[in-house]
Amino acid sequence: VAATGEPSLSNSATAQADGAAAPGYRSQMAAAVRAGDGRLFGVVAMLNGAGRPFTHRQLRWLQAVADHLGRLVPQLTPPEAQRQ
Repeated sequence: VAATGEPSLSNSATAQADGAAAPGYRSQMAAAVRAGDGRLFGVVAMLNGAGRPFTHRQLRWLQAVADHLGRLVPQLTPPEAQRQ
């Protein structure tokens, strides 16, 4: 997700969204958090160890949360750090 900026959904215990094994987790979804200017700020991810697999609807919700967090980045970053 960090490399492509594209959200990712994996409901396979052997093929996790970031390519790494996540022992004990059945499903994983992740979305990029981008600042208003498009810079990658981070990734938000959810893991599921039991229950139903994640859906594409839930992935869209997670991307909406990540987009909202991205709009908040300038408000959370000290002005001196924004100039760098």
